Amino acid sequence: MVLRFPVLLAGTLLAASAAAPTVGPAHTKYRMIEQRKLPPGSSVYFPVQELNDWMRDEESFWIPKGVRHVRFEFGPNRVIVRGEVDFAKAIHASSQGGTESMVAALVGRMLSGERPVEVTARIASENGRARVDLDRILVSGVPLEGPALDLLVQNYLRPAFPEAHVAEWFNFDFQVDRLAVSVSGAQVYLAAPAVATKPLRP
Repeated sequence: MVLRFPVLLAGTLLAASAAAPTVGPAHTKYRMIEQRKLPPGSSVYFPVQELNDWMRDEESFWIPKGVRHVRFEFGPNRVIVRGEVDFAKAIHASSQGGTESMVAALVGRMLSGERPVEVTARIASENGRARVDLDRILVSGVPLEGPALDLLVQNYLRPAFPEAHVAEWFNFDFQVDRLAVSVSGAQVYLAAPAVATKPLRP
């Protein structure tokens, strides 16, 4: 489900697994969108604190092994995701019982042990679709760039989170038209009903 906020807002750290049924403002709003209980053309606001509370309550369901204490910070069309990551555990978990590639195992060993990770991404959204582009990834305060970043994306991000669309446009589910992100939170806009037009007379 592409709309799931951890995938959209944190596409580099979080999984798109099913969440447990919990109660909270963000969860309730999400379910209303998912179940199409809101009128077309309306919008729903998710304050950043609600999203962080939701993530904390459901961390064991949303987050894969090796990743914990995930929290969001927003800016204009931008999101910063922070968490503690043990890449060796996370890469092993992402193999899902299969054989890890030699490169993935090497990345895991190079980044073994729990490390603070910070991901900054830009979000663009329009006409029922969105795009998430990475600005930078900091591991223990050190920026990953070039080949090191490519290794991490190819051998950890993509295998672990196949539904986390990064650097490509993807379509929203649930008739969502766009997402606007500001310092205080995220506003989700539903598509307006189509306007019927009368055919022109000959």
